[in-house]
Amino acid sequence: MSEKTVSYLRDLKRYAKEHIFEETLSYIKNTLGAHRASRVAEGVYENRVVKCTTLNGRTLWFYLGKKEVYLIIPMTFCSCMDFLINVVERKIVSTCYHLASQILAENYGKYRRLSNITVDEEEAILEEVEKYKYSPTLVRLLVKKEQIKNI
Repeated sequence: MSEKTVSYLRDLKRYAKEHIFEETLSYIKNTLGAHRASRVAEGVYENRVVKCTTLNGRTLWFYLGKKEVYLIIPMTFCSCMDFLINVVERKIVSTCYHLASQILAENYGKYRRLSNITVDEEEAILEEVEKYKYSPTLVRLLVKKEQIKNI
């Protein structure tokens, strides 16, 4: 990952800690463009970012796209093609909107939480995301949690 990307992600995280959400979106609009800023807003408002905590203490972050699920390593990596092609390979943008969404979602507490994920569930989720770019296991766990919450 380029120094430009590392620097941008650090700056974005710092900016988000010091400003309200709307101001941070304006910052993203000025630095990444209106399209990416609107996608970040959509991702955060629709709670598309998921933080999974496993029984063995690992924390995994995902972005639930409309058709695909992306693995996020905060401040470092997103499994989407935009990150791989335009951030890593071509170096034409500083980050993808999934990674920016994760930073904002974490900072403002606007993400879904799944805890006590078993090792088998963790392995299934990671394998599904890698192989199919979607995870029925992750979706099932989220639906199950929502059903329990609504009882």
